[in-house]
Formats: sequence, C-alpha cells, structure tokens
Amino acid sequence: MTHQEKGTAAGAAVGGVAGNLLCGGVLCTGAGAVVGGVVGHEVSEDKDKK
Repeated sequence: MTHQEKGTAAGAAVGGVAGNLLCGGVLCTGAGAVVGGVVGHEVSEDKDKK
C-alpha cells in the first residue's frame, strides 16, 4: 500500500467510528467513512507531485 492509500484507509476507519458514535446508524457510519476517506486521502497526498 502506498502512503496515500494508508491515509485513505485510516481516514475511512476513523470517520466510520466517528459517524457511528454521533448517531449510531448504518447511514451515519457509512457517511462518516466516506468523508473520513476523502479527508485522509487529501491529507496524505504527496505534496511533491503538485
């Protein structure tokens, strides 16, 4: 896995847990995972490629 893929996976995991804690439903967990994955992907992006 690349650094960015690891960041995406970690962000999705954290976002899923946060979504579940906020409202406890499957929809919130999924939405949290998606948002967390996007944030993790962007945060771990290789800045040298830009």
